[in-house]
Amino acid sequence: MRSSGSATKKEASARLRFFKNPVSVAALIVFAVILFCCVFAPVVSRYGYAEMRVSERFLKPCSDHIFGCDYAGRDTFARVLYGGRNTLKIAAVATVLAALGGMTLGIISGICGGTTDMLIMRAMEILSAVPSLLLVILAECLMGWGKGNFMYAMALSALPSVVRLIRASVSQVMSKSYIEASRALGVKGLRLVFKHILPNILPSVFVHLTGTFAEQILLCSIMGYVGVGINPPQAEWGLIIFEGYASLRTAPHAVLLPAAVIAVCVLSVNLIGNGLRDAVDGGDRSDG
Repeated sequence: MRSSGSATKKEASARLRFFKNPVSVAALIVFAVILFCCVFAPVVSRYGYAEMRVSERFLKPCSDHIFGCDYAGRDTFARVLYGGRNTLKIAAVATVLAALGGMTLGIISGICGGTTDMLIMRAMEILSAVPSLLLVILAECLMGWGKGNFMYAMALSALPSVVRLIRASVSQVMSKSYIEASRALGVKGLRLVFKHILPNILPSVFVHLTGTFAEQILLCSIMGYVGVGINPPQAEWGLIIFEGYASLRTAPHAVLLPAAVIAVCVLSVNLIGNGLRDAVDGGDRSDG
């Protein structure tokens, strides 16, 4: 059994275990550097994402263009940074929306049970059966192409897994004796949620959401590659890969270097998630 006070102590010890893990810390630093460079792209890069120099088409990496130039003579490094702003923003918004919706539905399902639980979970089963690409195309058709509106469909596609996790976590917490004691003392509704339920489920939720965020980055890049994404000349990671694919043999740097950035970013997020999971599970094992 653990109360909200002990949950706070366990979160502190979990943070300590996380920062003692060198792989997790290294991954956090790598992701922070990528995020910083993308957010401050106008400062980090000397070029704009749409600046074209025909004389520098397919220029190989050099001191002036560390990632080289693409088919239009645009600086690939600048496009990767500006593209990261779009891709990471869309992935982050989709993850946050999935988290908010999933926490709301999962908590309601776990607390209420019965018919409410059945209806919510059946709806999640139906939603999980719909392909993500179909949801994305539908969102773009209804809300306008090339403006990033597909992030709402991405959030919907991630919603079922978040709801299932939170519903299971809430059901487990609701079976604890301190919940029964709190209810006997008159603690109900939102007070019960914020005082006892959320502090106990948030660690596992954060672990799950890191994996969800990595999946959203990949999904956003895939959508950009297949042409469902940000309109050119704006940059987006999937679009950059698509534009450089035709010249893969003659100018492989136009594809391989942006792809490497995507891979490193997704890997770092996954490693951060693994570190969080190990930190949380370590605390659970020590309790046993």
